[in-house]
Amino acid sequence: MSDIETTILPPSGDDAARLAELKDFLRTLPLKPGIYRMLAQDGAVLYVGKAKSLKSRVSSYFLKQVPSPKTRALVARIHRIDITITASVSSGLAKDPELSAIKIDVDTKN
Repeated sequence: MSDIETTILPPSGDDAARLAELKDFLRTLPLKPGIYRMLAQDGAVLYVGKAKSLKSRVSSYFLKQVPSPKTRALVARIHRIDITITASVSSGLAKDPELSAIKIDVDTKN
């Protein structure tokens, strides 16, 4: 069985509120494996990734010095992050029917 958690980030124009909400959210992330979905304000899926440690992987997107312009552009568009905790990384990808229906870049490197 998996647990699903969601956070909605404040609009990117409100930097102070967004940063405070983001720090609170990142503190609550578990060190467990799982799947994360980054969604735009209109609900469009921006990115789906898997992680051995949700806390470490999701937090890495919000470092002060993100080197990739592509990643910075992605982060600026994130409105909501859905987290699914799974028993293992591979079981999360295999058992989540929503993931198999999404036709976007799914991170399979971790």
